[in-house]
Amino acid sequence: MKWRTWLRARVKDKYAREGDIPLPPLGAITGQDARALTAIAACWELYSNSDEAGAQAALHAARALLHGMQPQCRPFARELIAFALDWHDRQRVWELVHGTDYECARLERSIAAELEKLDVFTSALRRHNAVSIAEAATVQKPGHVEGCICADCTELQLDAAMGIARRGG
Repeated sequence: MKWRTWLRARVKDKYAREGDIPLPPLGAITGQDARALTAIAACWELYSNSDEAGAQAALHAARALLHGMQPQCRPFARELIAFALDWHDRQRVWELVHGTDYECARLERSIAAELEKLDVFTSALRRHNAVSIAEAATVQKPGHVEGCICADCTELQLDAAMGIARRGG
């Protein structure tokens, strides 16, 4: 049986397992998608009948081939796992191929969110330090007039600013 016949029967199967992802109509498959699916079906065959090196190569090839398909047709590649292996292998193998894309995207979003929090914290810290150091510039020796620039007042201001900088604000 060819994968196309098998897939056509799978799409028409009214007893599909609960929780299965819905499949688009077969009419969505373009010529490029069909060629990619032929290659992916061969990858699943290689995966099911190979040693570790062959299995890893098959997963790598299938992962690359998925990017040559329309996103809405990629679930057909998942269904073809059961054509070469068995139904219970489908989710496990799919996660080996497609799960890495989701995991990388999730990690990228997580890192971006953490960097954004860090940027907000850093900006707040800079504003706080600028205010604190500006306040340090107003320190003066008792009895001196505001804005005094004598050596004693300047030294006090410098000491206050350095203390604030050492404490981190």
